[in-house]
Amino acid sequence: MRKWLHNLEIFFDRAIPYVILLLIFIIVGEFAFHNFMNKYRLYVSLADYVIVGFFIIDLGFKFYRVRNVKLFFKKYWLEVIAVFPFVLVFRLFEELALLLRFTEPLEQGQKVLHGITEGIQLGEEQKIIRELQELEKGTRTFRSIQESTKLSRTTMFLRFMRLPRLARAVPVYEKPIKKEIKVIEEKLGIKKRR
Repeated sequence: MRKWLHNLEIFFDRAIPYVILLLIFIIVGEFAFHNFMNKYRLYVSLADYVIVGFFIIDLGFKFYRVRNVKLFFKKYWLEVIAVFPFVLVFRLFEELALLLRFTEPLEQGQKVLHGITEGIQLGEEQKIIRELQELEKGTRTFRSIQESTKLSRTTMFLRFMRLPRLARAVPVYEKPIKKEIKVIEEKLGIKKRR
């Protein structure tokens, strides 16, 4: 490894404890001072992205040292989970659930539209207009319920998504040492080049 790259790796290893302190500050702030943190949402999000960036770069250096996917996941599986954006996966499932619940109002709307296109008599048209108005009221109510529950669930869930990153605090400082590299090379059966 080149000297400047090694120095960069040491910098990121030494910065991890401070990044974890910043993460703890953000998590406590989200729970204890939610209104205050909402005022500075942009800065909190930016700090969160910087934290994730530090963790990803640190994982990149660790993978560079190991160079074996199986051994890497075996040794650093907790750190990979801490960095993985589970929010996207859960949001996808949430959207699918909302779409599946929304099919009944769509079917009712299709029945009303089919009735109109078949040329129904005046009395039935009045009935259809009333049904459309009722459906419209129900749709507005459904949308407001959907939006309020979606936002409240997502924001509550986002607060908990930062907790796995605290698992990174366990090995607080892991200086890349030659002894560890030798152990990994022995496990892989790699001979050191000189």
